[in-house]
Amino acid sequence: TLLAPSEFESRLKIACNDLKVRYALSGLAGAFRLAPFVRYHRVTFYLEDKVNELVKKMKLNSVTSGENVTIKTPFDDGVFYDLHCIGEMPVVSPIQLYLDLNLLGDRGKEAADYIFKEVIEPRWKKKK
Repeated sequence: TLLAPSEFESRLKIACNDLKVRYALSGLAGAFRLAPFVRYHRVTFYLEDKVNELVKKMKLNSVTSGENVTIKTPFDDGVFYDLHCIGEMPVVSPIQLYLDLNLLGDRGKEAADYIFKEVIEPRWKKKK
């Protein structure tokens, strides 16, 4: 897409609502909502269904490199458990986000570590 991440996300919300399909941000786009130091240029999200319809509706083009949108299709509903709406955008659970970020390397690992220490670990300590 040629849209800035924030504009893309606004349009994504509308398109997914129109298509009546679940979606949730992940990767650095999701981390941005929980870790204030994160900057991102790629919007990564899980999409329940209707990928082709969304691609057409959003006028996305497939590229071999330099992508700024990554659509993940989940194997099951697990990625949609414990969704959180942050600033009107659905974000995967902190645990799913932590797992996804760890796959990204340095920047992702830094965000994952922050989310573990500041979000996940305090929740565990409360439950004891």
